[in-house]
Amino acid sequence: MTQGIHTVINLQESGEHASCGNPLEKSGFTYDPDIFMESPIYYYNFKWKDYGFANTNFILDIVKVISFALTQGKIAIHCHA
Repeated sequence: MTQGIHTVINLQESGEHASCGNPLEKSGFTYDPDIFMESPIYYYNFKWKDYGFANTNFILDIVKVISFALTQGKIAIHCHA
């Protein structure tokens, strides 16, 4: 199931997928993040508005998490754009 992935990084905003695709879970996404954490797979959500800009500190926070996550194994990053 994990394909060797140890970390999932989600860049979606909760609820942004509501107008297309499958119905949303209670989490506001098309899946329940608890499924990953029970696997155990680290899960991070950095909500980033579609086609938006992010400030330097926000990007650095993501880079720090990615840097750590890569020491643990493979990562998957996704958004909705």
